[in-house]
Amino acid sequence: AKEYFAALRFWNQAMEGAGGQGHAAAAGAAAERGTWHAQLHNNRAAAHLKLADYRRAYDEATSALQVDEAYAKARWRRASALAGLGGAANLTDAKMDLNIAAQLLRADLSKNGAQKLLDEVLAGLAAVEAQLENPGAAAAAAAAAGAQPKAKKRP
Repeated sequence: AKEYFAALRFWNQAMEGAGGQGHAAAAGAAAERGTWHAQLHNNRAAAHLKLADYRRAYDEATSALQVDEAYAKARWRRASALAGLGGAANLTDAKMDLNIAAQLLRADLSKNGAQKLLDEVLAGLAAVEAQLENPGAAAAAAAAAGAQPKAKKRP
């Protein structure tokens, strides 16, 4: 866990150093900064997932998606956070994110690691669907989505 806290500190410093809003003068630089911010939010979401802090993981993945709604890995991480939070509404939202992530990944399997992530997304989707059909399958859904089950409400 110690290394994830260190990673979070590093990514927080990177976000501060990225200049915040209105930093870039050119549209291309702003777009590049936006991609960088989405990646940093997504990396912070990953660290929070590893620390079983599903609410913060959800918030960070959502922030990444506000910058880039077509970011498949952020959708997968947000779905993992939702599965960790538990509850039918969260699982339904996780299913939606996983379906969108699968569509995005299928559209461009040429990207490095896309097939592996697609396989993980599809496994998570199957587990979430099984849990929605059988609420007793919480552990299986959470494990497949990369989370541990906890009954907490999403913010």
